[in-house]
Amino acid sequence: LRGRPEVKAAWLFRDLEPEHPVTHYVFILKIAGPDTGLLQDFRIITNSIRPEGVRAAVTLLDPNNTELVKVTSAHTPFYAAPDYPAPGPLRDEGPGKA
Repeated sequence: LRGRPEVKAAWLFRDLEPEHPVTHYVFILKIAGPDTGLLQDFRIITNSIRPEGVRAAVTLLDPNNTELVKVTSAHTPFYAAPDYPAPGPLRDEGPGKA
């Protein structure tokens, strides 16, 4: 992700719904600007490295999808670009520097 400057943040969630017979992960990517093939590239990579019995989906963070924005806002991304403004465990937390 570091080699793709359009990626600003990325989250990984595991679907814990008991009705799913396989493990299912969802990657959510926040990008700046239009998608120029990143989503397709990430889907190819994700599907080529996932173990058997595991499913993975990749989506872009749509700022109009209030539920997705709510979920991602409640969790620290596993990847954040240096210019991504969200606080996280490896960043200064602001003026008080918690």
